[in-house]
Amino acid sequence: DENDFANYCDYIHYNPVKHGLCQSPEQWQFSTFHQFVAKGIYPQDWGKNPIPDLPNSQDYE
Repeated sequence: DENDFANYCDYIHYNPVKHGLCQSPEQWQFSTFHQFVAKGIYPQDWGKNPIPDLPNSQDYE
């Protein structure tokens, strides 16, 4: 459903930060995060502060 899709997107966009490849999602050049911001899906500052563990995030890895 849409909620699951949103959770997967959050996980994917925050993953480079989680693994220390960048400090915020906007710094990861290979991400669709920039398109999500441009479309108004995420605010510009999404992910600059640590996000809590996503529900069932262990299932994504």
